[in-house]
Order: sequence, then C-alpha cells, then structure tokens
Amino acid sequence: MEPGDFYFEGGLMVLTAQYHLRRGSCCGNGCRHCPYDHVAVSRPPGCGNRLDMNGTDLVPPPDASDRVRGSLDAPVVITEFADFECPYCADAHAALQAVLPAYGDRVALVFRQFPLQMHPHARHAALAAEVAADAGKFWEMHDLLFEHNRHLTDSDLQTYATQLGIPAGTLRAGLDDAAHTERIERDRRSGEDSGIGGTPSLFINGYAYEGDLSPGDLRAAIDGVLSPAH
Repeated sequence: MEPGDFYFEGGLMVLTAQYHLRRGSCCGNGCRHCPYDHVAVSRPPGCGNRLDMNGTDLVPPPDASDRVRGSLDAPVVITEFADFECPYCADAHAALQAVLPAYGDRVALVFRQFPLQMHPHARHAALAAEVAADAGKFWEMHDLLFEHNRHLTDSDLQTYATQLGIPAGTLRAGLDDAAHTERIERDRRSGEDSGIGGTPSLFINGYAYEGDLSPGDLRAAIDGVLSPAH
C-alpha cells in the first residue's frame, strides 16, 4: 500500500478510492462501493445488514407507476437505484436473484433508473429497458442487461431487443423518445431527493439499506423486517 491508500475510522481500516482506482478494482466515483470518499472493507459485528432508520426516507414512495417485480402490498418492498453498466449493480442483481425467489410474494422489488454519466452506455441501456417496458418486457430486458453488462453498445442492445421480439425500428425510435427520457430523469430526481450518492443504492420499506450486498446480508435484512419483533 502507498500513502493515501487507507485510513482508520473507529478502529477499522478503510481503503480509499485512490487505492481501488490504482488497483483497477473500482470503476470510479459514483458507484456505491467506490463512493465520493472511501470504501469500507470491514464493519463492526451486526452492522452488515442494518437499515438507516434516521436517514432520508425514499422520495417518493413506490406506486403503480414504478417498475415492480411482485406486489407493492408485499410486507417487504425493496427499491433499487441502479445503473446497468455499473459492475457493482450487476453484482447486486446477482445477489438479489439468488435471494428473492425463496421469499415468493413476501418481497417485491422496485427498480428505479440511475444511469451515471461516467458510464458511456448506461443511458442508452436505460432507454432500451424503457422501450422493452412498452412491449411488456421490462424485467426480461433488465435481466439481460445486467447479465451482459459489459456488452451494452447500441448493437448489443439491438441484439437483446431482437431476442425479446422488439423490432429494430422500435428500439431506434425509443432511444430518442422524450417520454422515456423524462421517466429516467424522474427516477434520477427521486434518487437525488432520497439522498443517494451512487449505485447501487437500496431502500427497504422506505429506509436506506446500509449493509453489504451479499446474499447473506440481504437475507438477514429481509428476515429482520419480516420478524414479528420488528
């Protein structure tokens, strides 16, 4: 390590963004795990799945206009702000895919778009997802984009659209559609109003989730909300 690679906070060693950028393990400012100041590599016991009950609530709360997988009447509603080109968002997607099926209709997932300027293909990927939503294929496109998030050129997006039965002309027109752009901006404003600093950012039942995005920690957070004592 070099000077400036780490510091200590509350007895924990914290690796800085400088360290991750130098090692090539960080995609730059804006991703949740390489935010504007540091990346914590360890936490005190019991802090890995906490909800910030004193932080900024989700604004606005989820409603029928959102992209929802499941029912908003579920006892646990997870709202995710993500960027399809962010590698940490792809990791979060994989973790959620590993965890959520076991909960059935007890957990719903809401997805809000938060493409980062630092990712050159993120905005068109977000627009492609909205084009797919017009065809009733939002979640199918969402899954394809995260599963192939290193391949998001316009040509790649057309390949995924074709797999979903969306004509080439429809996708091309949709990438310039003002309504799709406004929807993405609405999601972005929601994230900014909710105080997020990067992607992925999760809220559980309206409260910011501050834990790790591993399957185990996500299960612990969900189970904590489902617990009768919660």
